[in-house]
Amino acid sequence: TFPGQSSVKLMSGNPTEEALADEVSSYWVNFARTGNPNGKGLPEWPMVNQLGPTQAMLIDAGHSGPGPWLSQAKINLYDAIYKRDVGAR
Repeated sequence: TFPGQSSVKLMSGNPTEEALADEVSSYWVNFARTGNPNGKGLPEWPMVNQLGPTQAMLIDAGHSGPGPWLSQAKINLYDAIYKRDVGAR
């Protein structure tokens, strides 16, 4: 089997993976300290009410920022599946 993508052994020495890990941990530390993930040197993490209905904060080392998360077609599909499988109960 292939080892998990989050393996420290696999990411060690990989500058892209290390940068991503640093960015994610910085967001978490800032959020834990202040209630706000934003901080010096990090791409701005917008408040959820500043994002469109199909957007999310996408974290990718060196390219983080708001971006498309789900298309409206996928949202409609998931809503229909929920209504069919859960909402009818």
